[in-house]
Amino acid sequence: MKKMSVILLLAILVTASSCKDTPQTIAYKTISSLVVSVDEGMKAYADAVVAGKVDVPTQAKVRDLKSKYEKALVIAVNDAQGATSVPPPVALVDAATDLFSIINIFRK
Repeated sequence: MKKMSVILLLAILVTASSCKDTPQTIAYKTISSLVVSVDEGMKAYADAVVAGKVDVPTQAKVRDLKSKYEKALVIAVNDAQGATSVPPPVALVDAATDLFSIINIFRK
């Protein structure tokens, strides 16, 4: 539910902005593309969990990494509101990369 509210906030902020790409708009679009990629990977991972292809220690690690990613995402969205530069926060990229390192194994 928390993730859906962050995604909804991103969508509203991106569409509510003017046509001109401001640093904030670019930041939201960058974060949004990262969220879409993580969501796609998590769907494949969830399918693998349901199919019994993921061991319990890996599931625990993914839960921990996903929690760190979600916290970094909230911070990134808050930071993007006052963005004056384009790159997403390093903490978000690092958290997403750590999560990708495991869940990408399960992508089809």
